[in-house]
Amino acid sequence: MGSKKPKSKRTFNQKFRYKNLELYATPVMLSGLIITVLITFAVYNRVNYQDRRSLNFTAHEIQQQLIARLEAHALMLRAGIAYFALSDTVTRTDWREYVAHARIDRYLPDVQGIGYSMIVPGSQLEQHTSRVREEGFNGYSVLPDYARELYTSIVFVEPFTGRNRQAIGYDMLTEPVRREAMEFARDYDVATLSGRIRLERDTNGEELYGSLMFVPHYETERPLNTIGQRHEAIRGWLYSPYRLNTLMRDIFSLTNEGSNIRLQIYDEVLSDSTLLYDSYGIGSDYLMRFGYDEHLLPVNFNENRWILQFFRPRSFPILTLISLIVGIIISVLLYLLTIVFSKIAIRAQQIRANNKELKNLNATKDKFFSIIAHDLKSPYNAVLGFSDILFSHAENMDRQEIKRLSEIIRHSSESAVELLSNLMVWSQSQTGRIEYMPEKLNIADLINEVASLFVDLARQKDIVIESKLPMETFVFADREMVNTVLRNLITNAIKFTYPGGIVTVSAVKQGQELIVSVADTGIGIPEENIRDLFRIDKNYTTAGTKKEKGTGLGLILCREFVERHGGKIWVESKTTPSSESGSIFSFTLPAASV
Repeated sequence: MGSKKPKSKRTFNQKFRYKNLELYATPVMLSGLIITVLITFAVYNRVNYQDRRSLNFTAHEIQQQLIARLEAHALMLRAGIAYFALSDTVTRTDWREYVAHARIDRYLPDVQGIGYSMIVPGSQLEQHTSRVREEGFNGYSVLPDYARELYTSIVFVEPFTGRNRQAIGYDMLTEPVRREAMEFARDYDVATLSGRIRLERDTNGEELYGSLMFVPHYETERPLNTIGQRHEAIRGWLYSPYRLNTLMRDIFSLTNEGSNIRLQIYDEVLSDSTLLYDSYGIGSDYLMRFGYDEHLLPVNFNENRWILQFFRPRSFPILTLISLIVGIIISVLLYLLTIVFSKIAIRAQQIRANNKELKNLNATKDKFFSIIAHDLKSPYNAVLGFSDILFSHAENMDRQEIKRLSEIIRHSSESAVELLSNLMVWSQSQTGRIEYMPEKLNIADLINEVASLFVDLARQKDIVIESKLPMETFVFADREMVNTVLRNLITNAIKFTYPGGIVTVSAVKQGQELIVSVADTGIGIPEENIRDLFRIDKNYTTAGTKKEKGTGLGLILCREFVERHGGKIWVESKTTPSSESGSIFSFTLPAASV
């Protein structure tokens, strides 16, 4: 009877210990919710970062396309000036044939036309008017019709149709915006853009604006070194009018197809009075429901400066919502898992106390729980992996693809629920799998990385961790599995080493294998217990030199992971009460070529 009392007391203590696990259920759930909030915040920031990066890329692409188009237009007008320089008299027919052969309508389809405005001194106005009328323009006159010393007149414009035909005879120097651009082009011999000009014709009621590019035409072989010399040599201007909505239509559609970017173009400064173009329509009050990202870029063309202002509305944060929901589900599952584990563990202890034949089954059950703990990472990895695909490539996916990936994420969450159900049928032993992913690893780097995690722990017992590692030694192994083996062995070494002792981690290559050893100067292990260290049906545990507790599961996992690599693990130990006491745990890994 007396021999049964310790057993009853031990059973009660074990039951009480597992019962206490229920106290950790709520903290576990709260920790999971806190981690969920942090991950959700990180996902939200990552998605916003990707959106801003995409907007910046598209904005720079549009900027470069617009600059290239303006440079092409300037080159086109410069080519026209060169054509005028070849002859003192360019007729209307010559100009029409030149524009037709240049195929400007094909290569620069956004050009509204190319015209020539010539200077007409006031003393030669009647002679000029008569000459143009003789060419077939009976009602021709220079407009507006009031006396002045100097006139300009649009005499050539192609294509000679529609609103271009109506421009013949117009004196652009009489309009302040055009005059400013013409005089600047004349003074500095550069292609110059005019300021904002409101369009009155063919707008279908819209508020549309345009601009004109001017290139000066000087008399041939006249000096052009100073502004005064250019004033004397000026004969006229080649110009090209632009409708901003037409100019931007091709550029914006090429770079922004299928997106919802809003582009506004301003002349010099951001102001309603300088707004040239709005891709949503000038005066639009479109509301961006979830906020927007903004990006500003300049377009510098000679002395002209346009400002491009880009907006992209933020979409509904579906990926962030998915992360939040999945995190809450997993946190609740962890809470239920802790409760169920506690109840099942108590029941298992009762069964073990009443029936010795169930000891091996219970040991297998304990191992199953440990594998469940590892496999619980799989739903997290699936959710994070496919979530990463979603927020990295969502903008290139169609709705069907997004739905498919969302379904995978949902199934991963259901997988976590299935793990909870499996705990209730734990008799199905070892149904979990741990993925084996070997790679080429520098064993010295990995050992030093793991050892550094335990420096503070060792310092608390005045223990020194030493490394005796060869340089540039590689193995072909699973990083996480080897990491787990090293962490368990180094933790045990510190646990069972006396204060002031030494823990030594070493590695030596032997043929096609690498032998890694963790040695301590601790209490050692009795020889009769060594054979039980790596057995699942034996639960050999002992307290450390400072009464540290252990579970015995760590060495079982070490053996399983080492054998997964085709290696073996063993221990040599001495319990002699001298400086030679201690244990050496060694295991092998397949070596890899340098």
